[in-house]
Amino acid sequence: MQTANLFSAQSKVTTFAATTSAPTPKQMSNAGNTLRVVNEGTAAVFIAVGDTSATAIATLPADGSVTSCYVAPNADVNFAIPADSAKFVSAICRSGTATVEFYAGESS
Repeated sequence: MQTANLFSAQSKVTTFAATTSAPTPKQMSNAGNTLRVVNEGTAAVFIAVGDTSATAIATLPADGSVTSCYVAPNADVNFAIPADSAKFVSAICRSGTATVEFYAGESS
C-alpha cells in the first residue's frame, strides 16, 4: 500500500510580480522538497530557482542558453527541489505581467 504525502493546504507563500524586465530574486520563507508554482496571470512566465540570489535570475530562453522553466498562464504546477534550505526564486515574462506564487513544502 502506498500512502501519498500531499502538499499542505497551509503553506507559506512568496509572491513575485513578473514583468519583462530582469528580475531581482526573492528568498522563500521556508524550505521543502516540493515547489508549487501558481501563475495567476494571462501571460506565460519563466521561473528560476537557486541557492543564492545570483543563481535564481529567471531569463528568457534563447538558442544555446540555459533556460528557466516555463509555467503557462493560469497554471498550477509542482516541481521537485532539494529541501536543504529556503531557495531563492524569480520569474520573467516575454510580454505582459503576471503575479506568480511560490510555495515550498514536503510532499511526494
